[in-house]
Amino acid sequence: MQKYEVLYDHHGIIVVNKAFSVPSQPNKRGDLDVYTLLTEQYSYVGQHHRLDQTASGLLLFSTDKSLNTTLSTAFKTHSIERQYWIWVVGKPPPSGSWKQSLDGKKAHTDFTLLEYDGGISKLNINLHTGRTHQIRRHAQLNGLPIVGDRKYGGAAKRLWSRLALHAHTLQFTHPSTQKLVTIQAPLPNDLTGILG
Repeated sequence: MQKYEVLYDHHGIIVVNKAFSVPSQPNKRGDLDVYTLLTEQYSYVGQHHRLDQTASGLLLFSTDKSLNTTLSTAFKTHSIERQYWIWVVGKPPPSGSWKQSLDGKKAHTDFTLLEYDGGISKLNINLHTGRTHQIRRHAQLNGLPIVGDRKYGGAAKRLWSRLALHAHTLQFTHPSTQKLVTIQAPLPNDLTGILG
């Protein structure tokens, strides 16, 4: 299995599409992770956010230290747009926001219902904050556990072989070129077929 694919490599920024089960960064078990693999190809790699090991999709890294402050600020001010697909048990309204605090900190997740079939909904998620397991916890707190979520999903964990969460779009203004960049990662094969 290919652990990741580089989708964008331009003026000190790389965006990769991470496969399910691959860690974003080193973990206690010593699994081979995206960050370590990238350091074998680039003389410098800066990590600015992460995805759960059980999720898949887009991760942004810097390969130029001079961009780190700008990128860190962009993540903190949420000017880097991050969108995800999730599949949940239940049917929410056509759109809405989840704003329950997590670990005593503000958290904000917007959702749009894309499809519903057989008790399962596919949602598009727009993340405004970056709390630990934010999407998974917000979905569960709002009675919409994510299919295949072994940690927060309850009975929904048995409905699919992996966590049904995929980071499909990253949009940002490149600090060097000032051009708006949109990167998209297609739906992986191991998430096809959840909705009949």
